[in-house]
Amino acid sequence: MQKFSEYERGGVQEYWLIDPQKRQAEFYVLDDAGKYVLAAQGETGEYRSVVLSGLWLRIEWLWNPPPEIEVLKAWGIIQ
Repeated sequence: MQKFSEYERGGVQEYWLIDPQKRQAEFYVLDDAGKYVLAAQGETGEYRSVVLSGLWLRIEWLWNPPPEIEVLKAWGIIQ
């Protein structure tokens, strides 16, 4: 977890840990003290980025990517 500590010290606002073998995702954000706190985790569900306004994903997309057209529809980019 060397990168985790380095990114935290460097002030990287959001850190994602993705383990495709375990189908596990962890999403961390910096708190007011500059320490990472777990914002979301799991194999399913939804995560909304705190850094990239409007960016969100269904965590299960990481394991079973849908056709791009379905993602664009979910994001409201196309109908």
